[in-house]
Amino acid sequence: MSNSSVAVADALLVLAGEFSADGCHLQAIKCLEAICQSQESFLPLVEVETRLRLAQLLLQHTDNFAAAKAHLERCEPLTKGLVAFDLKFRVLSETSKCYACAGLLRQQKLTIKKGLELCSLAQQHHWDHASWWDNHFTLQLANVFAAEQDFHSATQTLQKGQQQAYEMQNLEVQVTRSPAQCGLPYARGMPCPDIHGIPLSEV
Repeated sequence: MSNSSVAVADALLVLAGEFSADGCHLQAIKCLEAICQSQESFLPLVEVETRLRLAQLLLQHTDNFAAAKAHLERCEPLTKGLVAFDLKFRVLSETSKCYACAGLLRQQKLTIKKGLELCSLAQQHHWDHASWWDNHFTLQLANVFAAEQDFHSATQTLQKGQQQAYEMQNLEVQVTRSPAQCGLPYARGMPCPDIHGIPLSEV
């Protein structure tokens, strides 16, 4: 990878960020797509960040689910050689959200399982935000059970998440994710529930 290619990729990433900040999301998508479509081989960290940002924009501002899903599924194997726990968690969380919106519950469960396994590894390394992400994926799993109308498992899982939130003194999760709320979005026919529990910006 040449220095000029790195400079071009950096410039496109900056430009994409500026477009997004200005609300010009389609232009931001074009910038990120230009990096992904390049014949150059970029460092895994750069490629993962680019594809993750691109997938998020595609899911939020277009109906191109297939492209977003493809970018996220390309990200996951690229993260295996990285040490950045936060980036790995963000990829798994966004992939889980993507599957949830498409009703791909089996794939979502597998993704959540990977997230919980990564939480255990992060805890072994005493990573600061491991407990937060463990709670995050636990709440996602509760939503999957609710979507499957397995309300017993959903309630048990939510109660576990509630206890985790209590132990972390996270009042937002305790308030917004009570067991009584479990499954209500699905009963009302909402196609894509809020599965995050806590905004990623708080991490």
